[in-house]
Amino acid sequence: MWCVASVFLAVGLLTMAVYFDQTERFVDYKMWAITIGLLCTFFGAGIGFYGIFRLMAQDDRILMLRTDGLFFLDNDRLELISWQQLENVTWEDRGLNVFEEGGRTVRISARFIGISGPNLVLRIKDVQRKALLGVL
Repeated sequence: MWCVASVFLAVGLLTMAVYFDQTERFVDYKMWAITIGLLCTFFGAGIGFYGIFRLMAQDDRILMLRTDGLFFLDNDRLELISWQQLENVTWEDRGLNVFEEGGRTVRISARFIGISGPNLVLRIKDVQRKALLGVL
């Protein structure tokens, strides 16, 4: 989405540059250039703002790695899994699977900004190891 927005912005700005050309080479195309340039610029900015809105609208999901356990908050559910109860964590099918003692599995099918799924699993296991050793 960001690539599309940047392409539209670049095309819009370049075609508007034709409108502001002072050498009289593009006299016949000036009205088309400003029209297409403004449309592309506004459309590119709109796509960019929509992308930012989609990114910011997902802040209702929180995953925290605290000293007492794994804390997950979603729209309608709240999970706190202590590090002692956490058996294993895997990333499968675009979701985080958290296995607890006693066979209970918690599925978190959300993506988080700034970290991929496999790296999130490694980070959770590292924090769990440090928390159980008492070095956090």
